[in-house]
Amino acid sequence: MSDHTIVGDSASPLHVAAAVGMADAVDALLFDALANPRAVLSDGSTFVHSAARTGQVRVCVRACVRACVRACVR
Repeated sequence: MSDHTIVGDSASPLHVAAAVGMADAVDALLFDALANPRAVLSDGSTFVHSAARTGQVRVCVRACVRACVRACVR
């Protein structure tokens, strides 16, 4: 069984924010709104894939670093 949630062909708010480089919005969605970071589109892409496809490297790196920091603090 997969722990990924398929959100379908429509991009989630998290995917959209990542794709357009809204790093603060990505943080808010992940850590305040508790968006599922494992949500995938029908093609299997996560929000990090959406960011990478559009050259939003800052969003990718920032999301990964913050997730690691939060995991270590818990």
